[in-house]
Amino acid sequence: QALAGGDTDTLAALLSPSFVDHDAGSGASQSLAEFLDRVSLLGQTSTVAPMVVDEIEVSGSNLIVHLGRTAMELRLFDSFSIEGTWDQPAFEVLRVARGQVIDRWSSGIHRLEATAFDEIVLYAPPLANLGTWLVRVDIPAGVVHQWHAAGSGFLLIESGSARMQVIHLDESEETFELDQGSGVLVKVGDRVQFRSVDDGPVMALVYALKRRVATEGPEAILPVSALHAHSEGVTQSMLWSGVLPQTEAGTVHRVGSMVLLAGEEVRLTAPASATLLVAIDSGTLDISAPQSTIEILGDDFWPADHADMARIDVDGAAWVTPKGELTLRNTAKDPTRVLLVTVDTAPRRGGGRLQG
Repeated sequence: QALAGGDTDTLAALLSPSFVDHDAGSGASQSLAEFLDRVSLLGQTSTVAPMVVDEIEVSGSNLIVHLGRTAMELRLFDSFSIEGTWDQPAFEVLRVARGQVIDRWSSGIHRLEATAFDEIVLYAPPLANLGTWLVRVDIPAGVVHQWHAAGSGFLLIESGSARMQVIHLDESEETFELDQGSGVLVKVGDRVQFRSVDDGPVMALVYALKRRVATEGPEAILPVSALHAHSEGVTQSMLWSGVLPQTEAGTVHRVGSMVLLAGEEVRLTAPASATLLVAIDSGTLDISAPQSTIEILGDDFWPADHADMARIDVDGAAWVTPKGELTLRNTAKDPTRVLLVTVDTAPRRGGGRLQG
């Protein structure tokens, strides 16, 4: 009830005032108030895997509860359906006294975590030869990274914290304090200064839209994004470079992310007009899209087709034109954060505007 968004009164009545919740994986513990607050938050903000009791064992004053799970489903950007499955075993051990639970040990409450960055929306008019790029920038502590944006896009922090100062074409200025998982729009003509604020390195993803002239190769965005970059160890890795097909109505670009645990798999159902750019921050990700187009950069930085299935790691990204369902599976031993950039044909909307 509480995990479905209801109140926690019924749950609280079953727990002792001295109740302690223990995470068997991390060793962390929570008091009664902290546990109820977390359950309430999960019920309001996340899609939690439904749990079915498979078996209950009694051992003295303890109850050992074996749990089964069913699929989770949520929506991203109102048009993308995400269904998750998780095949790891789950359990709870409850210590009971006088009809109330005193201690709980569990393998954790699994949730399907997906975030849409509603403030990051890019409109691209119907231009020919409009290029898309995704670049990872690694900036050492104390180094100021500067660039002059030749196209619209966004910046998303993968790790670390940073201060970003932006001077727009009209000479107005903005300053952003950015933490892991936060992002900001970058408009064509912006002059950007970017540096760490916590004496540590910063890693960020930069997605850019820019018209590509006939003489430019896929690496054209790299000198643009680092026009005035300092040379003290700043590195850039190009994860994707491609050209959008021209459409009559233009395209809308949105960004979201999700966290997949080890072995976790999700199925995405996208509108027929949409394409997806997929990248990860660690490990490896298997992508399955039957009868669809999956493109990954080759060694020459030009896109190469992969039939139905592909695997990416932290050094690459995949451009997917799905026909039906798309399956993503984390094949690593640790969680990974998946970046999803969606490109759809749509009427003009608000957001960063790409200038021709």
